[in-house]
Amino acid sequence: MKFPYSFVLLFSALCATAQVDQNALDQLKAELLAEQVFDEYDLSDLVITDVVPSKASGLTHYYAQQRIQGIPIHGAVLNYSMKDEELLVRGNRFVSGLQSQDLVVTPQINAEEALNRSLDHLKIPTQARSSELVPLGDFRWEWRDTDMFDEGIPVALKYWNTGDGLELIWETAIQPHGSEHWWVLRSSAQSGELLDQQD
Repeated sequence: MKFPYSFVLLFSALCATAQVDQNALDQLKAELLAEQVFDEYDLSDLVITDVVPSKASGLTHYYAQQRIQGIPIHGAVLNYSMKDEELLVRGNRFVSGLQSQDLVVTPQINAEEALNRSLDHLKIPTQARSSELVPLGDFRWEWRDTDMFDEGIPVALKYWNTGDGLELIWETAIQPHGSEHWWVLRSSAQSGELLDQQD
């Protein structure tokens, strides 16, 4: 099968961009390791979540998320900039010492139960079924009920820093139809206990 020349050029450009982004991430890891604050395990699962080039400054701004076996750590984001292969770290909220923590990687409560517990907590008279949850990848799902809610309800598995260490949690964001409130609830993925609620 032959592909149009324009498609080949686009594919080549995307591959080149991906390689540049990977090189920037590799350079970031090397510099963080040199500071001896983070070890290889801390930096073993980083992913670039956004790339913003600036024509005015010539800088390319990167946002990197720290994860554990594909599960993101809430708030563990580092933003940095690159220009002419020079790296500038702007803000670093990565977590160190991950390997020394006794981390749970398998939830005892599934996405459906976590969502329904959040609905119950907010006294919203409806329930979701697992068959209605749309998988979005990267430990994220979405439930869509256009009659009850203005937006789909995302349900995501994350790690949450409790102050005593990282805990595996479910995070849901709920806005009832016609409501000014947009609730974000975080609950333990092991016990279902509500850990945090924000509006």
